[in-house]
Amino acid sequence: DLQAPDSPSQLYKKLSLCFPSLLQPLMYERDV
Repeated sequence: DLQAPDSPSQLYKKLSLCFPSLLQPLMYERDV
Protein backbone atom coordinates (compact mmCIF):
# COMPACT_ATOMS: atom_id res chain seq x y z
CA ASP A 1 0.00 0.00 0.00
CA LEU A 2 2.18 2.83 -1.26
CA GLN A 3 0.97 6.31 -0.39
CA ALA A 4 2.02 9.65 -1.80
CA PRO A 5 3.44 12.14 0.73
CA ASP A 6 0.38 14.33 0.21
CA SER A 7 -2.14 11.49 0.45
CA PRO A 8 -5.26 12.04 2.61
CA SER A 9 -4.18 9.55 5.28
CA GLN A 10 -0.83 11.29 5.64
CA LEU A 11 -2.64 14.61 5.87
CA TYR A 12 -4.95 13.23 8.55
CA LYS A 13 -1.96 12.03 10.55
CA LYS A 14 -0.36 15.47 10.39
CA LEU A 15 -3.63 17.16 11.30
CA SER A 16 -4.31 14.78 14.18
CA LEU A 17 -0.89 15.68 15.56
CA CYS A 18 -1.36 19.43 15.15
CA PHE A 19 -5.10 19.72 15.73
CA PRO A 20 -6.38 16.63 17.60
CA SER A 21 -9.45 18.47 18.90
CA LEU A 22 -10.20 19.65 15.38
CA LEU A 23 -9.80 16.22 13.82
CA GLN A 24 -12.13 14.45 16.24
CA PRO A 25 -15.42 15.96 14.94
CA LEU A 26 -14.09 15.69 11.40
CA MET A 27 -13.56 11.94 11.70
CA TYR A 28 -16.97 11.54 13.33
CA GLU A 29 -18.78 13.32 10.49
CA ARG A 30 -16.86 11.26 7.96
CA ASP A 31 -17.86 7.99 9.63
CA VAL A 32 -21.55 8.83 9.91
